[in-house]
Formats: sequence, structure tokens, C-alpha cells
Amino acid sequence: MDRRSALLLLSLLSVSTLTLAAGVPVATGDDFQKILSCMRPDYAAYVGSIRIGETRFHPSNLYMGLVRSGGKDPGRLEDAPLLGRGARNDIIVYADSREAGRSPGWAMLLIDHEYFHARHLARGDRTPVPFFGDPEVDRHYYEAVAWGYNLAQADENQYPTLTHADYLEAFRNYSMHFEAFRDYILRHDRTAWAHYHRFLPDPSGRERMILARN
Repeated sequence: MDRRSALLLLSLLSVSTLTLAAGVPVATGDDFQKILSCMRPDYAAYVGSIRIGETRFHPSNLYMGLVRSGGKDPGRLEDAPLLGRGARNDIIVYADSREAGRSPGWAMLLIDHEYFHARHLARGDRTPVPFFGDPEVDRHYYEAVAWGYNLAQADENQYPTLTHADYLEAFRNYSMHFEAFRDYILRHDRTAWAHYHRFLPDPSGRERMILARN
């Protein structure tokens, strides 16, 4: 993998949000490996191990992250995950990946988000693995398809106990990345949007559903 690709993967393959707060009390410890193995029995084909990070608490910009086999820090270039058919990367989690007040369903969603990234990088599904020459655009695409996956799974009740507030956060993350990526594609190659739109449903329909439930 070249340096540019490594930098991209370093920036995007983590569950991050703009709304993380510092000093949030730690939730009851979650056994993320047990959670994932129950949800996705095939996870070992894409994930080498699930390990605790070097720090007890998650960094301010992510809940957990993907690293190459043996990597320790999602923020280090040399630990950036590998991309390619059959690649197996590791997931780094923290004691407070699921913060106090978050539902057990949120823990399921977070680890499933990383599972999707790992499977995607290993080309374990049909989701395209493009690079657009702009790390921000790449990040928006990869995060949009991952958050879109989470929403689809949530709609199928794959994350029991997921609260409405947690669902809304996933929806907001998806909408943000979707809109940024869509706007870029429409500015640079409108015909390409028909292709990528197959993997990125318009969030407006789901937004109407959410409003109807309130």
C-alpha cells in the first residue's frame, strides 16, 4: 500500500463523530469480541483480533478503529489497516467505546461498523473500493457506505435495545457523509452518481420515516 492510501485508511477507518464529549463516564465493560462473534460468525475471515487500545479512554475523535495486524494505535500511519482481497485487520477498542448512557445496541452498532470496514477492505462484499484522489472525499464515501450499512441493519432490528437517540446519531453521521460525497460527485462527474447511488440510498426517505415515528 502506498503512503497516500495508508493516510486515507488511517483517517477513515474508525468510528468517529463530531459530537464526542471529553470526560464522559465509562460504561460497563463490553466484550466486543463476544458481541461480534454472536452477530457475525464469519468475522474471523476479515478481523484478526479485537484488542484494547494503548490508552484506557478513546481519543477525542473516535470510539474505536481499525489497524493492520498487530497494530496498536488507529492514529499512527504505520498501524494503518491493509486493503486487498483476503486482508485481515485488527479492531482497537477502548474501555469507554460505549459511553455511559449509551444502549447495548449502540455497542453492537459500533463493532458492526468496524466489521463492515474490515470486510469492505478485504473485498468481502460487492461494495466498490474506489479512491478519488482527495482524502476527504474518500473518507466521506467510505464512512457513508459504513453508516448506511448500520442504518439498514438497525432497520432490520439487528441491534436490539438501540435507542432512538442512538439511531438518530447514526442517521446524522450517514447524512453528513452522504451529502458531502454526493455533492462532490455531482460537481465532478454527474454520470457517476447513478453508479454510486446504488450503494448510498438517499437519506430523505428515512428522515420522513423518523419524523413520522416521533
